[in-house]
Amino acid sequence: MMSTSSLKVGTPHPIWKTLKCTVSDVKKGITKCRMLTGTYLLQVNKHKFKQSNSPICRCCGSEPEDIVHMMTTCSSLFYERKESYDKIKQCVVTSIGLNQWNNIFNDKTTITKLILDCYTLRRYPIKKRYKRGNISVYRTVS
Repeated sequence: MMSTSSLKVGTPHPIWKTLKCTVSDVKKGITKCRMLTGTYLLQVNKHKFKQSNSPICRCCGSEPEDIVHMMTTCSSLFYERKESYDKIKQCVVTSIGLNQWNNIFNDKTTITKLILDCYTLRRYPIKKRYKRGNISVYRTVS
C-alpha cells in the first residue's frame, strides 16, 4: 500500500511530517504506518495465524475485515469515514478534475491507497488554479 517513490534514505516518510508532537498524534502515525506496511492486525490476518476463529469483521459482521474493507466499506465506520472521504475527494477533484477522478479512483483498492498515502497522487498531472479577475483558470502542472 505504501508509495515508495517518495522515500529517500535518511529522510522520514512524509506521513511523519503531517503529525503534531503529541502522544495521540504519534499513536495515530504508528497505526497509519502499520496499515501502510501491512503489519496492522485485522481479522483476516488474525484468522490466517489462528488467533481468531473467523476473518469476518467484528464491527459490521458482513464480510472479511481486511484493510480495503475497513477503509472503504465497513458499515459500522460509515459516518467516521464519510466526513474525511468527502474532504479528500473534493480536494483531489479540485486538483485533477472529476473525469480524472472517475478514471483513476474507480476501485476500492486505489481509494484505500489514496486515503492511507496521498503521495500516490504525485504520479498524476495536477491542475493548478490561477485567478484572473473573477475567473478561475486551471492549467495542468506536471
